[in-house]
Amino acid sequence: MAGCNELVEMVKHNDLNAQNFLDRNEEIPFEQLSNYVGSAGKYTPLVKWIEVALDKHDLEGLEIIDTPGLNDPIVSRTIQTSQFLEKCDVVFLLSYTGQFLSADDMTLLQKTLPHNGIRNAVLVGSKFDSVILDQRNMPFGQVLRETAAELRDYSKQVLTRSDTPSNGISEAIRKMKSENPYFISSLLFAVAGKIQKGINLSAEEKHIIENLCRFSGFRKDDVKFLLDVSGIGEIKKKLASVRQDKDKIIAEKIASLFRDNQGKYIDLLERINIDARRHKMQLETVDVSELEQKLKFYNTALNSIRDKVKNCLDLQVPKAAKVVKHIQLCIEINMQEHKDFVVDEKTGIYVTGFFCKKTETITTRRASVTDAVQNLHGFANEAKRYVAEEIEQIFDKQAIKHELKDIILKGFDTSNPDFDENDIITPVEILLEQLTIPIEKRRLIC
Repeated sequence: MAGCNELVEMVKHNDLNAQNFLDRNEEIPFEQLSNYVGSAGKYTPLVKWIEVALDKHDLEGLEIIDTPGLNDPIVSRTIQTSQFLEKCDVVFLLSYTGQFLSADDMTLLQKTLPHNGIRNAVLVGSKFDSVILDQRNMPFGQVLRETAAELRDYSKQVLTRSDTPSNGISEAIRKMKSENPYFISSLLFAVAGKIQKGINLSAEEKHIIENLCRFSGFRKDDVKFLLDVSGIGEIKKKLASVRQDKDKIIAEKIASLFRDNQGKYIDLLERINIDARRHKMQLETVDVSELEQKLKFYNTALNSIRDKVKNCLDLQVPKAAKVVKHIQLCIEINMQEHKDFVVDEKTGIYVTGFFCKKTETITTRRASVTDAVQNLHGFANEAKRYVAEEIEQIFDKQAIKHELKDIILKGFDTSNPDFDENDIITPVEILLEQLTIPIEKRRLIC
């Protein structure tokens, strides 16, 4: 509540009318970004998310999504980030190796990252140089291996303890458990770059490099050595691998989509093509009076069967209504399964009154707003998927097609020379292929 109050006060302090900014997209120059981020940003309390585009070759084809702060009171920011992360090809959890997988890191894993949809999750230990400096003197290669092994073992233990039903089974945790963490030092990577370009090191960089020299075998002037120890190259390899996998997945999906629909659309196009050629031939060989006579014949016959066709389609309405009722019931039952999320319960005994003392027992139940909203989104997505599947089966198109064809053929004098079955049946078949069921979502989800 304190965070929410702070946002309200920021809006008042900056003299903003929130209604003027809600549900609005705005493109701003990069120089004005500071007005929309940080505690001093004028519009910070109203921002849902920000997209920044940079003209950098190294970032070509990449989209980087940063998570909001753990204590961000704007729930929509956390939810929006989760929705973005579900579409990501890889999620990197950056954890400072000096406090590896801290309580805040685990809260981020369990509360902020989505529990489903994560395809690739990688644990990255940052500032690896600082944790190495805490070790006793030994050869640098040895300290590197032993420190990495200790952190790997520790991460497995922490992730295993956290991957329990009571915490919510997180797909991100499972992915991280299945792959060893990466350890990086951006400082050593920067030092290697500066040495390569002949740029002077900062005082902090010099201090850390000098301290690392106490380990025998540390080569402070060897650019390749520093780049290898920095671990950044391994992260780049991981990204390249993810990119290759993504290209392969996209290619497979396109090929599958083409295979699945090729026959259906070729058949439909062929029927349209035949129909168009027949009409073209009629226009070239038949005079206007014959066409008018044929049109009159068709209109008379169609008017005679109009009610029968309407009745055929009207009879489908009760069937559809019954299916919709069944869908509603199933959704209501499924709704109960989505009410189960973690609720903290605390009971306290309080003494009130000065002269006449009275003891009260107060039980407080609290749940994360983010958990509740994500739970609601999960239910809505599952309900939409179920509705889409059921609606697809609501009508038997083949049965309707045969019944309509039977009604139409019986309504026409097939011995009449003006009658051509394809003039009527082909358009009906094409229309039935395009049949969709318009149903308002609010009637289905109660």
